[in-house]
Amino acid sequence: MFLVLPLPLPKDPIRADKLFQGARKAQNKPLDNASSHASKYCTSWLASNGLKDERIMTWPPSSPDLNPIENLWALLKWEMYLEGKQYSSLNSVWEAVVAAAQNVDRQQIKKLTDSMNGRLMIVIEKKGQVKKTSPKKPRSRNIFKALFCCLRAQDVPQTLAPSQDNLLPPEDNGTIAKIPETSLLPELTPEDQGKICVVIDLDETLVHSSFKPISNADFIVPVEIEGTTHQVYVLKRPHVDKFLQCMGDMFECVLFTASLAKYADPVTDLLDQRGVFRARLFRESCVFHQGCYVKDLSRLGRQLNKTLILDNSPASYIFHPENAVPVASWFDDLEDTELLNLLPVFEELSGADDVYAKLKQLREP
Repeated sequence: MFLVLPLPLPKDPIRADKLFQGARKAQNKPLDNASSHASKYCTSWLASNGLKDERIMTWPPSSPDLNPIENLWALLKWEMYLEGKQYSSLNSVWEAVVAAAQNVDRQQIKKLTDSMNGRLMIVIEKKGQVKKTSPKKPRSRNIFKALFCCLRAQDVPQTLAPSQDNLLPPEDNGTIAKIPETSLLPELTPEDQGKICVVIDLDETLVHSSFKPISNADFIVPVEIEGTTHQVYVLKRPHVDKFLQCMGDMFECVLFTASLAKYADPVTDLLDQRGVFRARLFRESCVFHQGCYVKDLSRLGRQLNKTLILDNSPASYIFHPENAVPVASWFDDLEDTELLNLLPVFEELSGADDVYAKLKQLREP
């Protein structure tokens, strides 16, 4: 995933009306306090249209009751882009959503819905604060099956990377990269000879960042946007320090994020003080494909059968799903043990001569 830098809402009332045309139909449904909803332009527009400021909730938009839904969205998005389709109308998008929903494992949906009553009660009791859960037991070797339940690579048709002609022109919120003639990564160092290359995502994989103040933030990073300095509040995922240390001992580790370098670079400076990452790749190194920033592993300059990617967003590795180790998105659960649970997986992968064969073995029941 990546951090979206804030842009002011349009002052043009016609455009603003289009953005919020659904608000009149949601008179009894308060908005969460995401920065876009709580902005001056948004609250002014709501007030001028009979929707008072108190309709903005004060609870965090990433309260625990939302997390299961975010997981479901990720499953739907993966299904929608699995065949590399493009959508030119709202009707085609809706049809794709319905088709994707039909392919989602019903048992997964049942687990999410069964957990909602308890989650909502906890959020009410905690007044929107971080959900406290009981410590999770480390997963056994069955973790391999659970990790890949959303991605059966042998059933995934290959999606070809787009040609350079399909890449979009530069945008205000980042630059779309042209496919380079040279590799994205430098030559292997002597100490990394023979090691597997692991591409590791940043946002919602290792950290969670917000432009809203967070009282227990691990880092506060200033980012300049259009001449104004914004403070970004960063939470480290539990056990991330130990995870990175162990990964650095076993692999050639590369940070690859779809975020902009002016945010991600200083965050990584603070996160990776041991120098685990041999290289850092940012948005300009991604390929923009069907509305997503995709991390094309074939451009790294490494053998694909000796390359892995750890990312919470399946869309990020849609070109190379067979190289992926999925990881659950993280926002604020202080009891999360996902990174610790992944270490045994990577320990087995570190000695593999061919990651495809090893991942296939780990996916088998």
